[in-house]
Amino acid sequence: MLEGFRIEKVLDFFNYVYWFFIVNILFMIINIPVIFFFLFVGFSKAVTYLPFFLVCLIPTGPAFTSVLYCMAKLLRTKDLEPFKDFFHGLKINFKSSLLLWCLQLIFIFILSTNLRIVSYLNLSLIFVAIFAMLLLVNFMIMPYVYILTSRFSMGIKQTLKTSLILSITRPMLTIGYIASFLFVLMLFEISAGTTVLFISTVLSFLLIFMSKALLNQLELISQKNLNI
Repeated sequence: MLEGFRIEKVLDFFNYVYWFFIVNILFMIINIPVIFFFLFVGFSKAVTYLPFFLVCLIPTGPAFTSVLYCMAKLLRTKDLEPFKDFFHGLKINFKSSLLLWCLQLIFIFILSTNLRIVSYLNLSLIFVAIFAMLLLVNFMIMPYVYILTSRFSMGIKQTLKTSLILSITRPMLTIGYIASFLFVLMLFEISAGTTVLFISTVLSFLLIFMSKALLNQLELISQKNLNI
């Protein structure tokens, strides 16, 4: 009986490895433009060729939302059909995630351009601080935006508003999200070759795992509103 239990656990582990790997590969395929940018232009040139880099990033938002959708299902059901679930998540969230992502990319471009202009003209540090703070806020709300999009049907304005409120009122969760990004970056620095095979799924799993209580709470609120 104990031996059977151990075999089952081993099989479960390899199932998770397979699911993580396949979903990450699908994410990479969708993100071929940015992969080509890194290969032929280089990450160090991203700021120099910022408009082109941001255009290459356009598929990333919908693809990452789909990965979040898959990881959320995996946590709920302990099972996953990686191809079917990934493309289903991509299909149902494509429009909203693409619009939100493009808005954030445009915002990044505007703020980055303003920062460069202000720095070049040696204007007041107040302007630098304002643009830098807005850029930071944009990055802080990103996890909330796509976690909410992967789980709920919300308007663009409502998603951004809710994400901003949550990023401020849930400081520990926001810090946890930042720590997750740093943790994945640390893994990439330690073993880039292995980490790249699972990078999107590991990050998404960590984000969804930390968001379980929040998502359950929001789910209850959503159900109560529907019953009113």
